Amino acid sequence: MANRSLLAELYHLLLDSPVKSLVYIVVALIVYNVVKIAALAIYNLFFHPLKDLPGPKLAAASESYRDWYILKGSLVYQELELFRKYGPIVRDGPNSIMFADPQAWKDIYGHRTGGKPATIKSIGIKPAHEGHEMLEFIPSEEEHGRRRRLYMHAFSDQSIKKQEPMLIEHVNGLVEKLRAVTAESKEPQDLVKWLHFCTFDIMGDLAFGHGMGMVGTATYNPWVAAIIGSFRAFAISFVLTRYQPFAFLMKYTYLGTFVQKAVDEHRRFAQTKVDERLESDVDRPDIWGLVMAAGPDKLPSRWAMHEDGMLFMQAGTDTSSTLLCGLIWWLLKTPEIFAKLQEEIRSNLGDEITLEKLARLPYLAACVEEGLRIHPPAPPGFNRKAPPGGIAVCGRFYVEGTEFAIPVYATSHYEGNFALPDEFRPERWLGDSRFASDKKDASQPFLYGPRNCIGKNLAYNEIRLILAKIIVNFDLELDAESKNWMPHAVYGLWAKPPLWIKFTSRD
Repeated sequence: MANRSLLAELYHLLLDSPVKSLVYIVVALIVYNVVKIAALAIYNLFFHPLKDLPGPKLAAASESYRDWYILKGSLVYQELELFRKYGPIVRDGPNSIMFADPQAWKDIYGHRTGGKPATIKSIGIKPAHEGHEMLEFIPSEEEHGRRRRLYMHAFSDQSIKKQEPMLIEHVNGLVEKLRAVTAESKEPQDLVKWLHFCTFDIMGDLAFGHGMGMVGTATYNPWVAAIIGSFRAFAISFVLTRYQPFAFLMKYTYLGTFVQKAVDEHRRFAQTKVDERLESDVDRPDIWGLVMAAGPDKLPSRWAMHEDGMLFMQAGTDTSSTLLCGLIWWLLKTPEIFAKLQEEIRSNLGDEITLEKLARLPYLAACVEEGLRIHPPAPPGFNRKAPPGGIAVCGRFYVEGTEFAIPVYATSHYEGNFALPDEFRPERWLGDSRFASDKKDASQPFLYGPRNCIGKNLAYNEIRLILAKIIVNFDLELDAESKNWMPHAVYGLWAKPPLWIKFTSRD
């Protein structure tokens, strides 16, 4: 009776005073969440299986520690500070660990042997049709390997040789446009913009059968502008969807609708362009031409090809332009190194620049490797989870569900892996004794193992070609406004400000 009476009083109280009842409900929800957060933090700090690993207590207690730095765009720099403070294995979240030990690349991302299960890939962009994920986000290792093998020929050395005239044509177009623009005005040019134009034109030709036409017009295609402009929104929305009431509000606010609209527009554009290429009868050695040559029974589903068209444009464009921007900035900040590279390129290539000739230049190769180390195009870590049954990483066993990552930027700037890690020193890749202790396998800008970048060979050739063509045709000077271009924020990818360079034609 007493319980029934108490419930009746509460019922009447809620009916008699709606405002008070709302206040009570809000207070109750706040108290509930505070108690829940406190209880979870206590468990994470004192009872979690990772409780003995080094790392900041705030990170061990809550995901909010890492999320705060993601929102600020400074996570990659904070990860490096944590390695410097705690060593090469750091607990950076309640259930997550990050590694700077090169062995972790093999243990987490490497090929499995002896029937051992692979670590579990994090879920990415949800596909338009279930079961037809883009290559990068296929959860099954077997299915990922099967799909990847269908594309391998399109990115082989033999195929890149067939694509060489196409690459050279686009890069020559960039050189001629820069020569024309700088002839009209001696003002510095934004290298970020011009390299975006060139790399998107190249990948558009390879992925969709025709370029984007941006070098010729010196203007961003609206679709490309939307891709580049959405990186920060994606990172912010990723964080906010972890928390209520933000996760709920994201569905009805500008940020949430902007992100979803960007994904939908990107997908529609890729679908249209992929369909146009697949339905044309043009015989050319672009990605889809080479894939279709294997026969119709070897093709992925049309839905899967739409998703992979999105992937190729994302992965093969901003990343290459980012590396080139960072590399050229570092070269201009170190004149003695730049002079040595200029001498090698200008004295060895002759009248005709070919991919084969470029691949034989050792100092160019060393500069590219050092650029990838010091300014990796994709600087964060790529998360994996321990599979059922758990897994050993760097000599310690972790239970199922434990999250791992190797932050690419922080690992390649960690003093435990490289001498003078914050200095641009191509000699470390040429056997210089000062860098004999370097753990060069710590630098994996294209990732490692069966899910590494499928376009790695294409990227190396594209980067060498664009850099060499610019150096052969122009003298370069870093504008004063871009002297402190680095460091800048990271929201999944680098949020690059304009990089102002003065181009002087050598003709």
